[in-house]
Amino acid sequence: MASWDLGSDEALEVILPRMESNVGNRWGGRWGIPLDSRPTIHVGVVRPTPDDIVSLTELATRHGFVVVVVGVRYSRSQLDAFIERVAAVARSNDSIYGFGPQYEMNKIGVMLNRQDPPTVTRLLAAVPADAVAFEIRLGGRFVAL
Repeated sequence: MASWDLGSDEALEVILPRMESNVGNRWGGRWGIPLDSRPTIHVGVVRPTPDDIVSLTELATRHGFVVVVVGVRYSRSQLDAFIERVAAVARSNDSIYGFGPQYEMNKIGVMLNRQDPPTVTRLLAAVPADAVAFEIRLGGRFVAL
């Protein structure tokens, strides 16, 4: 089974901005899952309409891609705002060693290096509970490359 790299196709530079423009502020991000040789783009859309699905499919097909339109709760701009809130908590905390968008889950992933209920409580006060995914790796640490 052949695989492909979502970031390696120049056509994506053309179609992704158009896809985002088609759905406007309902854009929920994109990700790829290389399951077969067909380049497939998964795109999150808040409350996708039949017109969204048709237009995104037509655009992807014209450029040789398959598109999977996934209905999501939060837009990319909302996820970006949630990241800012998580960053505010992380600045004063040493148990959070990483965080960022997880578009395929429509959540912000937060990595903790220990059990830290007070930090989890602060995060859940800052970000909706259904918009965050916690990963605890005991002893985990950030390593700059």
